[in-house]
Amino acid sequence: MGVDLSLVCKGFEDPVQDAQRCFRTILSALSQPGTVGCLDNIALHQPPDRWSKSAWGVAMTLLDSDTRVWLSPSLATTVAHASLQFHTSCNMTKNPAEADFAFVGHPGEQPDWSSLRQGEPEFPDLSATIILQVPGVTVVEPSELSGGESPPTKVAPNVGPNVAPNASSSSTLQLQGPGIEHARQIRLERGAEGRWAEQLRLALVANRSQFPLGVDLLMVWSNRLCAIPRSTRVAAI
Repeated sequence: MGVDLSLVCKGFEDPVQDAQRCFRTILSALSQPGTVGCLDNIALHQPPDRWSKSAWGVAMTLLDSDTRVWLSPSLATTVAHASLQFHTSCNMTKNPAEADFAFVGHPGEQPDWSSLRQGEPEFPDLSATIILQVPGVTVVEPSELSGGESPPTKVAPNVGPNVAPNASSSSTLQLQGPGIEHARQIRLERGAEGRWAEQLRLALVANRSQFPLGVDLLMVWSNRLCAIPRSTRVAAI
């Protein structure tokens, strides 16, 4: 069955160069968990309804004819399906357990992480990646913790500005593991669903206990993204 071109949203302005820029930003985020990557320098057209620009950019970058993709109900629109088929030729599935990539419109739509592909002992990289739209993530700078002046720190390419949300509407997590020198703290904006941050922390802790198996997480909002791979240890602050 062909794709109805009248439903298709545009992708990257320059598919090759923009996909490469987005890929480097994603890789940087995965290699430096808890940093905030920015897609400001990537020319991306208006995504389908209910998709953030960063979620759409990740889809345009990572999906191809060899990937199986599951979309949560709010993202699984006719326009999104047609656009993904046209731009990426990815294989859509209604069963999240079969997916290489699970795109989730908001935290309340997450599938049970244990039901997703966890990888195999010989091939842990065969696990699923969750792309989760969230209200927002902020890196907590050392000066906010100690009250003193923080020294200059190295940041990932395309890192966005860290504007701290109101503490009453956020939850703080401490991250440790590969790609983090000592520890890094991030704040999760709770938004309308106040419990999602704690539920996500519990899912991340359970996920880390399966290492080297487990899923990888990309949190996306607006034109920003932040990664917590399965190798990262997570604790509440």
